Amino acid sequence: MMKWEAAFRVMAHELRSPAGVIGGYARMLMSGRLDENGRDEALRQLERAAGRLGDLAQQSSDVAAWLQPHPEDTYQLLPMSNIIERSALGAAAPDLVRVVNDPEAADLCVKTREPRALSAAFSSVIDATSREMERRGSEVAIAARRSDRPGWCDVILAPPSVIDGIRIDAPANGDSKFNFEGGGLGLHLILGAVVLDAHGGSLWASSDVRGVTGVRIPVAAGN
Repeated sequence: MMKWEAAFRVMAHELRSPAGVIGGYARMLMSGRLDENGRDEALRQLERAAGRLGDLAQQSSDVAAWLQPHPEDTYQLLPMSNIIERSALGAAAPDLVRVVNDPEAADLCVKTREPRALSAAFSSVIDATSREMERRGSEVAIAARRSDRPGWCDVILAPPSVIDGIRIDAPANGDSKFNFEGGGLGLHLILGAVVLDAHGGSLWASSDVRGVTGVRIPVAAGN
């Protein structure tokens, strides 16, 4: 299970910004010191902040929906490779993402009730990783590999120059804690983590190779 205290910290941080904007501009408007241009700008900023609060409310609702149990008959098995391809296309900068196909993982399938939500969850992890890679002038490669634990798969995100040499022997809970607050993605990444958690997955970050992150998720062999 992911650390929910991180989710609450991110949510509090995300709420502080638009709430501060609304409070500040409201005080400026009530002071009567703004000219017509200043009032127009204040109203634009208030509208933008209110829209951001609306987005946060929707994202919070989406998070809550994934915390509810669902009947087993609503699930289906989908190839892990399809989920990876969709997530790469759905990333914020798909041109910076390279999918690496591993023949040994070609038959792995993941059980999901909402393929789009699962793909979007992986996209959020790609976005968090690609921001670090972009600062270093590199693309991000993504590959699904059979885990050292039977019945599990590791989806690895790493610089293309090192991904082929990475062999996963991480413990069940990952090498080290994944930083939910350092990606600058707010509730987008938290929602992704919640969706992955609902699928039995866990995020990890390598303690040995900088920029290497991954998701360990239960899988089954396809037909």
